[in-house]
Amino acid sequence: MICAALLAEAGSIAQVIESDYKKVFVCDVLSIDVNQDGELGRDELYDAKSYVSIDYRDYGSAGSFLKIATLIEKEDGSTESFGNNFEDVKLINIPAGMEGDNQWALLCKDALDDTLFMIFDVTDVGVDGYSKMFCINNLAILR
Repeated sequence: MICAALLAEAGSIAQVIESDYKKVFVCDVLSIDVNQDGELGRDELYDAKSYVSIDYRDYGSAGSFLKIATLIEKEDGSTESFGNNFEDVKLINIPAGMEGDNQWALLCKDALDDTLFMIFDVTDVGVDGYSKMFCINNLAILR
C-alpha cells in the first residue's frame, strides 16, 4: 500500500537526480518482494536494521552507474551483507510534502522503468513515529 501511494505521487513532484550522489541510509524496516508480484505482503516485511550505501554516478549521454551495498543486523547479533552494480538507471527523489501529508522517498528505476529499490519514510515505527524502510523490488540487488 505504501509503495503504491509513493509511486502514484512520484509523477507530480519527483526530481530525477542528474548529478553524482553518494549517501548511506540507516533503515529500521526491510521489505523484499520475494514473490515478485509488485505488492508488499505482510510476510515480506522484516524488522531488521540495515545500512544502505548508494554510490550513483551520472555520465550524461554515456549513461549512469549505481553501486548499492547493504549490511543487515540480524536479531541474533550477526550480520549479512549484499549488493550489486547497475548501469543506466534513474535515481529519483520525491521530497516530503509541505503540509506533512506525504513522506520523503528515494527510488531507483532501470532502463525499462521497473523499480529496483526504494528507501522511504514510514510513520508506523521508529523514534517519534518516523523511520526509514528499505524496500527491495528487484531480487538482483541480493546478489
